[in-house]
Amino acid sequence: MVEQHMSADAALPMEPAFVAAWLLLALLVHWISTRRTGDVRQQGGESIEGAEAMPHSRKGWCSGGAGAPDPPLQETLAKMLSMQAKPQTTALDWLTSCCTERDKESKATKDKKRKNVHHEPALHPKWCGLRLKDPSDPPPSCVAFSPERPDAALLNDWVGLCCTDDEREGCQKLAELVRGVDGPKDAMTLLRFLRARKQDVQRAADQYTEAIRWYASNPLVSGFYLGTVDASLHRRFDSYWQLQGLLGRDRDGDCISWEGLGRSVFDSCHLLPDEFFLDHQVHSLVRMQQALDEQTKLDGRPHMQYTFVEDLHGLGLQHFKADAFRKYRKCARLGQDYFPETLKRVIIVRAPWIFPKMWNIFQHFFDEGTRNKIIILGDDEMHAGLRKYIDSKWIPKSLGGDLCLDGSPDCFSILPPGRADVPQELVDEILATYAVSE
Repeated sequence: MVEQHMSADAALPMEPAFVAAWLLLALLVHWISTRRTGDVRQQGGESIEGAEAMPHSRKGWCSGGAGAPDPPLQETLAKMLSMQAKPQTTALDWLTSCCTERDKESKATKDKKRKNVHHEPALHPKWCGLRLKDPSDPPPSCVAFSPERPDAALLNDWVGLCCTDDEREGCQKLAELVRGVDGPKDAMTLLRFLRARKQDVQRAADQYTEAIRWYASNPLVSGFYLGTVDASLHRRFDSYWQLQGLLGRDRDGDCISWEGLGRSVFDSCHLLPDEFFLDHQVHSLVRMQQALDEQTKLDGRPHMQYTFVEDLHGLGLQHFKADAFRKYRKCARLGQDYFPETLKRVIIVRAPWIFPKMWNIFQHFFDEGTRNKIIILGDDEMHAGLRKYIDSKWIPKSLGGDLCLDGSPDCFSILPPGRADVPQELVDEILATYAVSE
C-alpha cells in the first residue's frame, strides 16, 4: 500500500506534463492562485512552498489487508535502531527493518495471486539509458540496480552539491533538529528537504520526519529498492504511463530525462484503481533515485537533480481526460512530499501553437525562481535552445540533434514509444491483483 498525505487545500504539484496539459486547458488561472509547490526550485536553492499535509489512508496490496494498522512508531524505530549493531549493514537497513514483519502476510497473499510468466529483464530500458556513456556504445544492460547507496563521502560532498554557505549551515541545524529521527542524515538528503522548505529549518525538519515515517510505513519503498517485491506489473506498465526515459547528460554533466506526453494514450486509465497508480509512482520515484545513485557512484560526484525535457508533439484534446489528470496529480504529490528537489530545469518543446501565448499570460502567476526553471522553446528556437543546455550528441534526431539509437531518430530503444493503450491482458492482471470489484 502507498499511504498518501494530502491536505484539504493541498498544492498542485509542478509535474512538467501536468502543468503543460492544464496550461493548454487554461485552467491554471483557477488553481495557480492558491498553489505553491516544491518540485521546481528557485535559483539559489529555494522552492515554492507546499501546503501542509494531513493523513489520508487507503487500502493497497501491501497493506496486509483492509484495516491493518501501521506498526507503532516506537516499535518501528526500535527495529531500525537494532540494525545499527549488525556488521556490514547497507545504507538501506534503517528503511527495510521496519517493513519485514508487515510485509510477510501481504507478500504471501500476493504470491498466490500473481504469477510472473513474462520473464523480462529486471528494469525497463527507460531507467537504464544513463548506463550508455557514449551514443556509439552497445545497448545498456537492464539488470537490477544495486541496493547500496553511494559512499558517505559522495553523499556529503558539499562542493559537488553546489550549495551555499547558508545552505550548509542550514543543513547542520536541520541535522540537530532531526537527531532523534532514525533516518539518513547525509548532506544530499538534508539539502533536498531544506530547499523544499525554502531554507526554513523547522519546516524542513517536520517534512523530513514525516517522510521517514512514511518510508517506514510503506514496504513498497524498501521492497523496490531491494528487489524483495514483485515489480513485474510496474515494469510492464512503464511502457504506457509517464513516457519518460533517462538518456544522456546536459552540459553541466547532470542527467537528462526525456518525456513525450503527446505519445500517451489514456483510454484505460479510468479502469485502473488509484492505489495501483500510487504504487507505480513509488516504483518510478525509487527507480529514478536508484539511477541517480548509480551515476553518483560511477562518476564519483553527487547527482542530486536532473534536466527534464518535455516533448508535447502530438498533444491534443484526446489527452484531456479528467480521471487521468486527477491520478497524475495524486502521483506527483508523492514526489513533492517524500522525494523532493530532484528537478534542475524543465524544457518544453514542440508545444501546440497556443501554448507559448498562454504561457506569456500565466507565467506571471509564478514567482521568478520558478519561471527561471521553466523554459518553453518555440519551433524556430528549439534546436538552438536545446543545444544551449545539451550537447547535440545527446539530443534525439527527431528534436534536431545527432542521437539515433538502433535506427530510431526518437531513440525508442530506450525511451518508451507509447502511442498505444494499456493491453487488456495487463489491465486484467492489475485489476485481479488489486482485487477491484465492479
